[in-house]
Amino acid sequence: MIPSSSPKSGVITEGKPYITALIPEGVSQGTLLALAASAERDATHPVGQVIYNTALERHLRVQPLAAFNEIPGCGVEALVNRTPLRVGTAEWLQEEGVDISADLLTKADQLSLRGQLPIFVANGKYCRGIIALDDEIPQNTITSLHKLQRQKLNIIMLTSTNKRLASAVIKQTGIDEARHGLSIEDKAREVQLLKAHGAAIAMIGKDSSDEAAMTEADLTIQLGPSVPRTGDPSKDIDQPQPASIVLKSGLLWDFATLIAISDHTMDIIQQNRIIAVIAWLMLLPPAMGLLHTFGGPFLPPFGALAGQILAAVLIIGNSLRA
Repeated sequence: MIPSSSPKSGVITEGKPYITALIPEGVSQGTLLALAASAERDATHPVGQVIYNTALERHLRVQPLAAFNEIPGCGVEALVNRTPLRVGTAEWLQEEGVDISADLLTKADQLSLRGQLPIFVANGKYCRGIIALDDEIPQNTITSLHKLQRQKLNIIMLTSTNKRLASAVIKQTGIDEARHGLSIEDKAREVQLLKAHGAAIAMIGKDSSDEAAMTEADLTIQLGPSVPRTGDPSKDIDQPQPASIVLKSGLLWDFATLIAISDHTMDIIQQNRIIAVIAWLMLLPPAMGLLHTFGGPFLPPFGALAGQILAAVLIIGNSLRA
């Protein structure tokens, strides 16, 4: 079972990220936040939205955008005053040729070890600092994960974040394993690889960034209500495909409860099958006279009917325990 595409996406956490620290380099904290907010003005990801809203709450000046692009699993890039702004992961910024100082990388590692998400902000070719975010992991979620493990499910977290942050989440939640530093395509390939090794995959996701991996899974579970489709392909193109199971409450506990109910139901079905087989073995041979041939009893038709009625009553009574 794979529960998440990111530890801070709202699948494992509350889904309410907040800024814990601003670590600028060569600029003020206000300037760092304003730069990030300018790039995140049109962002749809919760991290980008909290950066933008926090800047508005602090009455910082947000620059208008000339262009905007949101890259799932990496960050956003925008053109502001003819200067490219990028807000996202260190790996992505470095791939784009952004220079990140060793001091900032060290501080990012320290934040990750504390379970906080470091977001890098680059102006042009230079990284101007880090915005640290956190998102609480509810005790209910931790309890739910432990319950799923007791139900003999192996839980793997697929995440685009770094190894240290993934390790911090594993330490806090007890998740069995984490695959870190993955792009959207990498997550889908991980699911394919697990299936190739004979694993049955249930993928839990929350938004369109999880869709590629969920498409490859045997069972898909969406946390939170699904977005209604309009029927217009141009409007529905970015919406995830319908999941096998939709948990409108958004709680992992409900999925653990659903599995427990399913297991209990399957046990009752198996018990009913056993009752039916025993009833046929006890009633059919004497009713056909097979035992009478060897000196055994003969069961008249009304006796067989009474036996079948009794078996049906037992099956119905057992079914009502579901």
